[in-house]
Amino acid sequence: MLALLLFVTIASARYLVLTGGAIQKLGRCYVGNGLTYQKVELNGYFLNSFTSNDCDNWLPTGSSLVNYPVVYSLYDYIAVKYSYDKKGCENTVDKAKPTEQLYTDVCTSLGVGSTRYAIEGNKLVLKTFTNTDCTGTFTLSVESEELDKCVDKSTYSYKITSGAFEVFALLALALAFLF
Repeated sequence: MLALLLFVTIASARYLVLTGGAIQKLGRCYVGNGLTYQKVELNGYFLNSFTSNDCDNWLPTGSSLVNYPVVYSLYDYIAVKYSYDKKGCENTVDKAKPTEQLYTDVCTSLGVGSTRYAIEGNKLVLKTFTNTDCTGTFTLSVESEELDKCVDKSTYSYKITSGAFEVFALLALALAFLF
């Protein structure tokens, strides 16, 4: 019974896919701008936006037609960047989720060349190719931060984790509830 409840909870999740790979699970509290937090709810063809100072008392901030895809399952990704509103990879409000940005290994054609993210060792790498289909030798490799390492900036922090780890963690959690 518990496994069925877990499956229904995971299966019924809906995500708003924003530009640049950012995602939001609908109805959840996320880090917003400054000292506010935000959540988005779907009501028919409309997205209703809310802000809060504590993830409990919500004020409506607007409503608009759905301009971004709303999906029940996320596309395959190789890494996730979690951004927090304070140092130490923590949020000021415990209930708030960090903002999430997904990185895929899909080839992006640039007209003259192409790019693709990859995991090499313990780093996320953006590779640039001279061909438009991400084949052949790459001309430039830009390394991002180390995976699973908290990076503190002046007023915020972030951590990039492997997408494979996230899938494994969910699978392990589901198996734990089955047995």
